[in-house]
Amino acid sequence: MWFQRKKDGTTPPALQSLRQTVALHLPEADEDLQAIVVAVAGLLACVAFEDRILSDAEYARIKSELARVQGLPAAGVEAVAGILREHAEALFSSGDQFFARELKERCVREQRVEVLEILVDLAAVDDVLTVTETNNLRRLTTAMGLTQQEYDAAQAIHRKRLAVLKDSE
Repeated sequence: MWFQRKKDGTTPPALQSLRQTVALHLPEADEDLQAIVVAVAGLLACVAFEDRILSDAEYARIKSELARVQGLPAAGVEAVAGILREHAEALFSSGDQFFARELKERCVREQRVEVLEILVDLAAVDDVLTVTETNNLRRLTTAMGLTQQEYDAAQAIHRKRLAVLKDSE
């Protein structure tokens, strides 16, 4: 499913709100940087909402990661996080491939690896990585043009939290 445009050629409201909010709070950023921030934010929402719940811990982690965006003021962090909370289900339901493709096209490998590490950390914020979360993160790894080894390195620090390993112990 293509996320960027609906069949009638319009941008879905959730993506439009996210883009407008990022543009409003990062007015000095060029189009590429704004698109990267939108893509990272979209992936944060998709990964956090994988279990169909955006928990307080996940929301706090999202805000923490958004606060790392150079030039994004505190009000911008709150606004973008608020959009993600409000539209998490719509962003998740529309799919994460658009966001992954944006990062693959606009970011160097090192930046994509950093995003993957952030996504794995977010998925593990509840102290468990489920099989569904693991499979989704592996799929995103490929979609972002990264390797299985890069995924393995990103999730290595969370190895004890992997539900699939807990089940086999």
